[in-house]
Amino acid sequence: MGRTHRADPAVIDIVAGMPAADAVTERELTARLVELGPAAILDICRMLLPPGAGDDTRARFALSGLSSYVHRPGAEVERKMYEEVLLAALEEVSDREVKAFLIRQL
Repeated sequence: MGRTHRADPAVIDIVAGMPAADAVTERELTARLVELGPAAILDICRMLLPPGAGDDTRARFALSGLSSYVHRPGAEVERKMYEEVLLAALEEVSDREVKAFLIRQL
């Protein structure tokens, strides 16, 4: 996606903490991302890279954590927001592997 895009420094800090050391920390980090809202999550989607183009492991961990976090009971509003962000990200991306990863998160 957008290698030229500059992510929010708060998002960069959270993604740098991925993978989290434990489940509690992962939940705290993903909760912070949800609080930052759709633009923050889209920032993470834009960190995804095609295979061989660089290391996007931390961004993938962050999105995977978000996928789990928003699927907890009672998180319907957060889940809908996350779904909308992922669908918007799918419109931006051209690489098939990155698209496949985003679709798996849905």
